[in-house]
Amino acid sequence: MFIITCGDSFTQGEGLEKQTQAYPYLLNADIKNLAQSGASEYLITTQIEQAVKLKPNLIIVGHTSEYRWEVWDARNECQQGFIIANHILKNEKYSNNSTGRGTWHIGL
Repeated sequence: MFIITCGDSFTQGEGLEKQTQAYPYLLNADIKNLAQSGASEYLITTQIEQAVKLKPNLIIVGHTSEYRWEVWDARNECQQGFIIANHILKNEKYSNNSTGRGTWHIGL
């Protein structure tokens, strides 16, 4: 059976000695793990779209916090998942900085 997993760091296996110790690999199947550390729900949705194209027998989705949004990390010049609720509350100057696509550009 071909299984694809999508999700954030928990599904990816972040922090484990080996990523193959993450729960998807306990299923004793052919696994393709598309999960990424820091993934927002938006990024997980794109993982699912990618997974569907690969025509697996099963797609397993590990969800993350609804408050984790995709932001542009100016230091590393890439998209990152970011728990934004507390940051917005503490930094009012960012509260109207939305691009309208569910992506915020914040110089972390």
